[in-house]
Amino acid sequence: MQTIKTMLKSPRFLIGFILVMTVVLFAVIYPMVDTRDPKANRLPNEAYEAVAPLRAMLDAGEGENATQEIARLIAQEEADFGPYQALYGWYTQNQIADYKIENRSANIISAAVDKMDWAGIYPTLTEYIDGGGDRSDMLVGMRGLLEGNEPVDMALDTLRGLDTSGLDAAGLAKWQQLLDDVAARLAEPNPPMAKKLLDDYYRARGPMFGDTVMLGQALTEVNDGLIKEIVNLNLLFEQYATPTLLRVQAKIDSTAVDKAASAVKQIKRTNALYAELEPLRAIFDAKGEDTAEVIRLATEEIARVRQHNRDVLTAAEAVREKGAEAVSAIVDETVRAEFESLNAEDIVKGAQALADAHGETGQRLDDALSRLSGVGVDFGGFKPGDPSAIKILTDGIPASTLTLKNLPPSREHPLGTDMDSRDVLLELAHAARLSLMVGLIAGCIATVLGIIIGLLAGYIGGVLDSILTTWTNLFLVIPSFVILILLSVAMGQIREAWITGLVIGLTAWPWTAKSVRAQTVSLRYRDHVNMARITGNPTWRIIAVEIAPYIASYIVMAFILQVASGIISEATLSILGLGNPSSISLGRMINRAQQYESIVNGRWWEFVPVAVSIAMITFGLYMMNSGMDQVFNPKIRS
Repeated sequence: MQTIKTMLKSPRFLIGFILVMTVVLFAVIYPMVDTRDPKANRLPNEAYEAVAPLRAMLDAGEGENATQEIARLIAQEEADFGPYQALYGWYTQNQIADYKIENRSANIISAAVDKMDWAGIYPTLTEYIDGGGDRSDMLVGMRGLLEGNEPVDMALDTLRGLDTSGLDAAGLAKWQQLLDDVAARLAEPNPPMAKKLLDDYYRARGPMFGDTVMLGQALTEVNDGLIKEIVNLNLLFEQYATPTLLRVQAKIDSTAVDKAASAVKQIKRTNALYAELEPLRAIFDAKGEDTAEVIRLATEEIARVRQHNRDVLTAAEAVREKGAEAVSAIVDETVRAEFESLNAEDIVKGAQALADAHGETGQRLDDALSRLSGVGVDFGGFKPGDPSAIKILTDGIPASTLTLKNLPPSREHPLGTDMDSRDVLLELAHAARLSLMVGLIAGCIATVLGIIIGLLAGYIGGVLDSILTTWTNLFLVIPSFVILILLSVAMGQIREAWITGLVIGLTAWPWTAKSVRAQTVSLRYRDHVNMARITGNPTWRIIAVEIAPYIASYIVMAFILQVASGIISEATLSILGLGNPSSISLGRMINRAQQYESIVNGRWWEFVPVAVSIAMITFGLYMMNSGMDQVFNPKIRS
């Protein structure tokens, strides 16, 4: 207890302890508060629950009920979103919906911003706002970003004022042309196109390309703002599912027609009614985009054929009762012709066969009519390139939607989002937890191995000492990090946290063993050790009781350094791309920031907090070690 009080009085130990515990508590407590999956990059979609009954009807093959539900949902949305019709029209007419913004995929939204005709959108935008549209407030921010941005103007003015005396005539012409083209695109206004011109010039390493970074950053902020405005629009229309519902209805009709046509085509050529069904087959074969019209015509034709069937069955009953004389009494000429074609000598038997054929056909037609109405149809099966009604509904109104990638810090995301639309703060907590776990595992293994080898070599000496010392020196001669890299490469993708810690620990023990051996050699001939040896204590007890306690403080200090070394080694491996690609660690976060050029593009929130966390842990551990050294080392203390 006195030792602990003495350590807490050491400023170095106290500072290091505070730094380390800050990261540890953050890594432990924050994931308990925010229980989301650190890889989660989606938000719940409210519209998904609204169409839950419709999904259930489609799953059950209740096409008729699904059609009624779709009509009800559309009518309800007309009432709820009627005032926003003009705004939604602008949203769809300018091809935003064509880029599947309803799924809110960050990459697709970025592509939409780049490809949209902002110069054409601007007049529509201003007209809607100036005309007092129902939700003009949704577009004010977008208009401000298109009309001008003070940082962009300042950056452009700064570039125009730069010294160009060092450029030749061709370089000067390219530089001035770039600035003029960018200014022209901004005046249209079309900031995304201005950003593209600037990026092309930067990639081509045009004259003074290094000076365009500040303008590029300003335009990036404008583009990010436009993306955010589009997402805000999407949030408004997230429940406006009418376009998706109409596509689902069209697919219901198309599937119903296909299934009904299949039922009709099962009627063979040998059937007496085959020729009578030619108009119905023609309707199904000539189906076009207007499936509703096909359903109407097919339903009318099936009703006509079914009436003919009923007339034939009635006539057959009369013929079976009265014989051939009943044929002349049949009013319908088509029906009478069918009976007149029968063998007069066996008219009753022929009438029965005719009735059986029409009865079978009637069952097929009843099945086709049921399928046309969507009853008992499988709306889930689909072929590649031909999605089912259920897939169209699921894709158009997903259960969750992506958050936006590369967002700077905000109230919703205190450390922003990364390139995969993940919350950086949540990732950082889980990454710190994993890195600390790897460091602890590596520190424990390296320290235990170093202690065992150092104590045995130092106390027993002789041949064992020579063998263990040679083995230790061999590991010291070969750079441990090279061994670590080779082991990591050899293990491939099998890199769980404990395996990574094990590999690091197995390569980091030599210097601990060397130091423990030196300490043990200085203790093995002390009086208390000799007394224990004389009294017959076994070797293991002498090492454990008489020697180990005297170097306990040094062992704790060695453990702290090994933990710090393990964390740094794991981070280095992950930064080099040798870590587990599916895990989230501090090194892996920096590796991804490098991979996606976050450092080059100035997205500091994706790598600075990570670097600060690594620095806090390692610096804190080294400060704790230094503070303990002040307490336990008599030379430093004096």
